[in-house]
Amino acid sequence: MPEKKSSGVHDVTTRDSRDISFTPYIWLCGVTAALASFTAGYNSAAPNTPESVIRNCQSEGSGGGLPPCISMSSGTWGLAVGILAIGGLVGGLCAGTAADRLGRRLTLLLNNFFYIVGAVLVATATTTAQFVVGRIIVGIGCGIGSVVAPLYVAEIATDGSRGVLGTMYQLFMVIGILVADCIGLGLSNIPGWRYLFGIAIFPPILQIILLSMCTETPSYLLSKHKPDEARMALQKLRRGCVIDEEFQQLQLAMGREDQSESENLNLLQVIKNSHLRGLFVIALLMHAYQQLSGINSVIYYSTSIFNDIFGVSNSQYVTVGVAGINLVMTLVSVALIDRAGRKPLLYSSGVGMCICSVLIVLASVLHIDVLMVIAVMLFVASFAVGLGPIPWMLVPELVPTYAVAATSSTATAVNWLFNFVIGQVFPPMKDGLKNYSFLPFAVICICGTLFVMFFVPETKGRKASGAPGQ
Repeated sequence: MPEKKSSGVHDVTTRDSRDISFTPYIWLCGVTAALASFTAGYNSAAPNTPESVIRNCQSEGSGGGLPPCISMSSGTWGLAVGILAIGGLVGGLCAGTAADRLGRRLTLLLNNFFYIVGAVLVATATTTAQFVVGRIIVGIGCGIGSVVAPLYVAEIATDGSRGVLGTMYQLFMVIGILVADCIGLGLSNIPGWRYLFGIAIFPPILQIILLSMCTETPSYLLSKHKPDEARMALQKLRRGCVIDEEFQQLQLAMGREDQSESENLNLLQVIKNSHLRGLFVIALLMHAYQQLSGINSVIYYSTSIFNDIFGVSNSQYVTVGVAGINLVMTLVSVALIDRAGRKPLLYSSGVGMCICSVLIVLASVLHIDVLMVIAVMLFVASFAVGLGPIPWMLVPELVPTYAVAATSSTATAVNWLFNFVIGQVFPPMKDGLKNYSFLPFAVICICGTLFVMFFVPETKGRKASGAPGQ
């Protein structure tokens, strides 16, 4: 058989692009997109450790020409920190339209403006209002990134790499949380806390530089009736391979034999479409389930949970340990996602978190400190292996390209909404239910597992943004 060539920007061999998993360029583009989630994770966790230094104002030290602290009540502080999720909700709702009009790559590029401006405002805050505005602006960036980064990654991935790359959004978010917790141990002082927030400008700057080397996704270019550019982008991503069959499959999967039949749909059109409506509901409920599972009751309040056991100073180190376990188990998910499939990992998460919620209640009632620590650690581990990464990657695998931006945007907004709700509701719920505050999460995890079992399709091996719903 003669050597086969394919038109594009690089010479190719006879190797079919459908048979490969990764190329160096796919890794570059995937990691670059995932920097958005690193920044989101970092900004989410940055306020945890230096809380007392920032809001209690007990020190008269210098803040480099700025006030050493910003006096806030406990309630105001909780709102100032949690308001990031409201920004995320706003950003999530806007992201779908931006991704469809500007493209995935350009939206990610421009989104760094929110990260940088927000970080500068928080790091230089002299009033509570400035601190809150900065957190909202950062949150808008987090919301946009949480829609567009998973979408971009899903649309550049090969069938063999989609699961691994799909977990990168959650993986980099967890890394960002761990980095913020670790740096926070050394910068929880005056004026160190300002540097802690200011450091958040560097990942966006790095992403801006790297995005200049990355391509737009072939799926998006096809959706804009640019088949030649789409083919060139696919060839660049599949460097050294024949892309003819994959490109044809991509066109067919997107319904591009008649280029006019699949214009991008808005939210109302998705809801009205009888075929898409069920997939839309699944996407929303999976993102709601992720937050209502109770994970942020641990992520946000682990330090206070461990204060009575280890003391205030030592509990900060235990919080870092929780973030470390989150990272390790997310890496386990990366290794298993394409072998085990999505649903088995979701089952493991739901059942594991339910059992651990019950154990946390028992440890609280019986005052068994060791059991409490183990149960919290396993609770986070169970979340990380399935329910953490999978909702982010599920939407592009469920929904056709012409509906994925609107669906992903709305689902992500729901995610951020319940993120905020849990962050604000858990403290009074803990005060009201006392030792039994994790029982509602056990019930939700069982209900979520049953929902996954009966209603969520397995998407292992599906092509992103084009597979028919089942």
